[in-house]
Amino acid sequence: MNARLALIFLEKQGHYTAHAHNGVEALKLLENEPFDLVLMDVEMPEMDGFETTRNIRSHNGGKYDPAIMIIAMTAHSVPQYREKIFEVGMNDLITKPVDLYLLARLISEIKPAPGTAVQNEPAAVPNRTENGDNGKEDDSESRHPVLNRDAALKRLGGDITLFLQFCRMFYDEIPGIRGKIESALTVEDFQLLYKHAHYLKGSAGMIGADRVSYIAARLEASARDNKNYDEAMEFIDKVNRE
Repeated sequence: MNARLALIFLEKQGHYTAHAHNGVEALKLLENEPFDLVLMDVEMPEMDGFETTRNIRSHNGGKYDPAIMIIAMTAHSVPQYREKIFEVGMNDLITKPVDLYLLARLISEIKPAPGTAVQNEPAAVPNRTENGDNGKEDDSESRHPVLNRDAALKRLGGDITLFLQFCRMFYDEIPGIRGKIESALTVEDFQLLYKHAHYLKGSAGMIGADRVSYIAARLEASARDNKNYDEAMEFIDKVNRE
């Protein structure tokens, strides 16, 4: 959903975009045509964002620019994760759910590569304070609203049509993601459970479903650190109720 949002937003502003589903596809795209920017999802199948960035930065074959601007897109914001992002050579990061105001500001500061057709300038956006880390834990789930519509609309530049479109996408995804989460726990595959919980956290956060996103974040952490069936089941029951 974050990738879809970024594509829609950038194309509405006149930018040319291409979407790679993993690092292998990203490298092939960079070989075939010039780009000014890579929005790099950190967690991808086949080749993740860290390995992909290392490949780009160490490239000396002339197929693509090893100095291209790379902005990480990640739902993780703990200091250690940020440090790793910069250590591998990424230039900046934007947390998910994607804040379009911040994304527009970052893009507006990038100069096109030599010989690249200049696209329309992104719309001017005001300076504003970020709302903070969506995954930060509070004392109680009740502190997180069921639907933070205002925050979601801010991230979408006030586009109510786009907001409703993403609400529908999320609604349509619910049966599938619930089934994947429950199946992963049934076979006690905590790595797979972590992956699906991470996905749910980001998708829910995109539309401002903050309470679901918060519970999914706790399930994600449990699957990664504790690997406890009963604890994970408790979080899954809470997700299903929400």
